[in-house]
Amino acid sequence: MKVFLDTNVLLDWLLDRQNTFADEATMIAEAAEKGIVEAYISAGSMYTIAYVLEKSGRKGAELRDSLNYILLIFEIIPTSNTPFQKACLRNMKDLEDAFQYEVALSFQLDYFVTANLKDFTSQDTTLLPVINPLKMLAIIQASFS
Repeated sequence: MKVFLDTNVLLDWLLDRQNTFADEATMIAEAAEKGIVEAYISAGSMYTIAYVLEKSGRKGAELRDSLNYILLIFEIIPTSNTPFQKACLRNMKDLEDAFQYEVALSFQLDYFVTANLKDFTSQDTTLLPVINPLKMLAIIQASFS
């Protein structure tokens, strides 16, 4: 199973943010680390994660170790201008979400996992279903039942 993790899911996991999907995000990351799922992220996520982790206090070697750990677990989807051009044509309130979705859509994945479902309610997501981390975890667990 191939899944795309939105930046907000990764930040929930990395920062153990309260009142989020941090526990589910952690279990999904562990499933990716064990090879149970193939997990993908965008290059844009790496930029954002580096920035947010540094602002949260991770500096120097600690920051670089965190980023290298992410790169061991997740694959970055190679991209071109096309997904970004398509995203600009989407009628989505949050353009960053549109970028993430189009990058993921360009790579033949099974699920797009985000904590922010509300920004996708007006979108046709039949080609790439958008689900939250709780639902993704249930799918992973069901595949082993």
